[in-house]
Amino acid sequence: MIVVVISDAHGDLGLIRRVAQIEAKADAFIDAGDSCLESEAIRPFISVKGNCDFTFYPLSRILYFEGWRVYLTHGAGMSHSSLINMAKSHGCSVLIYGHTHKYDSSIVNTIYSLNPGSLSRPRDGYLGTYLVIEFSEDDIKITKKEII
Repeated sequence: MIVVVISDAHGDLGLIRRVAQIEAKADAFIDAGDSCLESEAIRPFISVKGNCDFTFYPLSRILYFEGWRVYLTHGAGMSHSSLINMAKSHGCSVLIYGHTHKYDSSIVNTIYSLNPGSLSRPRDGYLGTYLVIEFSEDDIKITKKEII
C-alpha cells in the first residue's frame, strides 16, 4: 500500500494539488496538519488539526495500513519523546507528525518516527518536501521527495 504524507502547506493549495497529481496512483493521502484549508479543498488528503488550522479536524487519528498501526498528529506543543510515548500508548508502531517543518525518518524505541517536513515553508534548508511510504505486511519503505 502506498501512502503519501504532507504537512505544513500553510494555505498553498497549488502545492497540495501538485503532490496529489504527481502521486495520483497512491492508495491513501495524509496531511499532518497546518494545511490552513478546509477539508473539501485538500481532498483526497485526510488531516489532523495543526496549530494554524482554524477549521475542524481531529487532533490525532489512528490509521491502519497493511497491518501497521499508525498514530497521526501535528505535534504542536509536544516534545518528540512525548509524541513517541503517545504513539506507543496507543499501540502504534508508526508515528507521523508535522509542526517542526523539518524532515525526520528515524526509529526511536521501536517506533518509526516520520515527519515529511514542510511542503511550503521548510526550516531545514531543503525545498518543500513530502513522504511516500510503502507499507507491506513486514516492511516499510520511506522515500522523501522534494517539490519544486
